[in-house]
Amino acid sequence: MAQVQICVRNQNGNAMVSVDGIAFITLLASDGRTIGQQSVTLRYADADFPNLEPGSYTAMVSHPSVEPTVARYDFGIQSATEIIQVFFMYSEPERVLLRSFMELRAR
Repeated sequence: MAQVQICVRNQNGNAMVSVDGIAFITLLASDGRTIGQQSVTLRYADADFPNLEPGSYTAMVSHPSVEPTVARYDFGIQSATEIIQVFFMYSEPERVLLRSFMELRAR
């Protein structure tokens, strides 16, 4: 089965766990249904969503102190052997989303 990892990073590519002591929340959805929601890990600022079928998905990151408060990234899983990392990169000083992108890794 495929796996998705949602990662939050600052402008330098370092893990960005929280702002003002509040952790980022991740959410994974497919066809309008929530598959899972969790806080990022304290060490790596990521969240794992394993055992996923091929299909269309939306990764989301939310935090009340950044802009936008909810960021989304749409992507697809083509095969059950994929490991997909979705990155959300923020400017830590300005608290704004710089970009989001996906990296595909094969098992």
